[in-house]
Amino acid sequence: MPRSDHEAHVRRPRARALALALAAMALVAAACGSSDDGGGESSTGSAAEATGAVFAGPAASAEEGLDALYEAAVANGEDTVILAVSTTSAQIYGDLAEAFEERFPDITVELKEMDFIQMGSVVQSELDAGQRTADVVTNAFLALKPMIDAGSIDESIDWAALGVPDERVAEAGFVFQADGLCTTVVYNPDVIDEADLPDDLEGFLDSEWSNQLSTLPSNGVACMGFYALREGLDETTELVEGLRDNGMIFTDDAEQLMLAGERPVIVFHYSITAPRLEAQGAPVAEKLYPGTGVFRTRVAVVEDTPVPNAARLVTAWMVSPEAMQIFEDYHQGGQGFVADPDSMLVARTEALGQDPTDESFFVYETLDNFADRAEAATTFRELFVG
Repeated sequence: MPRSDHEAHVRRPRARALALALAAMALVAAACGSSDDGGGESSTGSAAEATGAVFAGPAASAEEGLDALYEAAVANGEDTVILAVSTTSAQIYGDLAEAFEERFPDITVELKEMDFIQMGSVVQSELDAGQRTADVVTNAFLALKPMIDAGSIDESIDWAALGVPDERVAEAGFVFQADGLCTTVVYNPDVIDEADLPDDLEGFLDSEWSNQLSTLPSNGVACMGFYALREGLDETTELVEGLRDNGMIFTDDAEQLMLAGERPVIVFHYSITAPRLEAQGAPVAEKLYPGTGVFRTRVAVVEDTPVPNAARLVTAWMVSPEAMQIFEDYHQGGQGFVADPDSMLVARTEALGQDPTDESFFVYETLDNFADRAEAATTFRELFVG
């Protein structure tokens, strides 16, 4: 399967494979509780026993866990991991895949790109059809609900035993990769002065904002879902209806229209791209409003993947300091980790006048509320997008 804009990728030689496989035999067998019955098995028989074994820990550190998973994956011939990613995030995950392959040269990461909001449905449909669709998924709970409901996420993994830090271990078999803000207002400061922005989202119902607003079809309704968690479904529906009556449009070109000044304000937007555009000198700024959601990108292994060690390795590595540095440098504060005080997302949110841990201002996606958010987003999609 091609890796989108990395189709020209050439697999690196498995020069280290034999040595790593031999080193992994004892490690994997010990981790899985295997024993020698004294039957005088040949070395070929021992290798066959090791094939299929999964390293489950314990690892004394994150680095030890990564090394052990790599050795186990090589021993088992697990050489390719299919990683499902949102199309809008393919570039950064391509960068992460290249960095992963540089460190672990005997494993290839293939990207499977798909629409953010449809990921869980697509992957689950393929699983139901008996296809090997993805080994690892990375997205918000909202988008992965069909897989969670179907039990297609491997919840048996003890991530802490594999060396993943406690603050990165999430619910239901997931690990936390990053956070981002949703329901921000992004605007063109060459056209709009911050002082002229209303104090709340209802202020955009005023006629002075007529035909000045836009939002994205998929991400817009997802961010509206956060607002509905705070304000209620009926109240949010009424607000969005009023905004649409005031000329707000749903369009994939929302950012281009904002930058061009044609529709200088994007409502119910997310924070991912604005900081990078700003860093490039584009006319873009943000304002946060109460009810801003904190969407949490989580990573998980798909149940019954044929490459369990390699899939665990990719997942654990993606929340490592090495990977997160690449991730944060790319996003420039658009995504980060609110539990890390040194995260650029924390610094950016504070620069916008808010503490990202303030639960009276922000709404955080959790296992308890994501289904309600998904229901609200579906309602908004059916009402306003079609």
